[in-house]
Amino acid sequence: PHPITLILFILRNKAELNDWVQPISLPHPWPEVPVGTECNVSGWGRIQVNSSKRSDVLQDVVLVVMADEVCEHNLTKQYDAVSMLCVGDPERKKSTLKGDSGGPLVCVGVPEGIVSWGPINRAFPEVYARVSRFVHWIQTVMKELKPLRKYPFFLPSSPYPQFSTRKDSVK
Repeated sequence: PHPITLILFILRNKAELNDWVQPISLPHPWPEVPVGTECNVSGWGRIQVNSSKRSDVLQDVVLVVMADEVCEHNLTKQYDAVSMLCVGDPERKKSTLKGDSGGPLVCVGVPEGIVSWGPINRAFPEVYARVSRFVHWIQTVMKELKPLRKYPFFLPSSPYPQFSTRKDSVK
């Protein structure tokens, strides 16, 4: 199985665009986000390491894209530089926490990553799904599903996730 799980949602109704809800463009396939790029990540996860309390307000933090070698040498799980992005706070003061998974990592207005996993004690680095790696898959799925208007269920696989539009495929 692929180490990254993705899911796409098709909205029943069009989103109402306003100051807080806006479309965002996908990144170009396969570009490298430069090491040192500052990015914003947001989520409603825990607000303290040793607390189960989650935020009622969307939290936002600025983190930095790090060299893949930082994750390869500092994490206990396998890091795949092709589909993963290494991000963190060089000062080890800021991070995402439990409950932030799935949140966007936006770098210069482009969604470059999706919160995936990392240490639970604010130690860096953290691992994000590298969105550019999946752009072709996202575009293909959206083209295929557009006329169906059904709600798909996505399963991870390698090298690209597979999907099913059958409701009974969800166990």
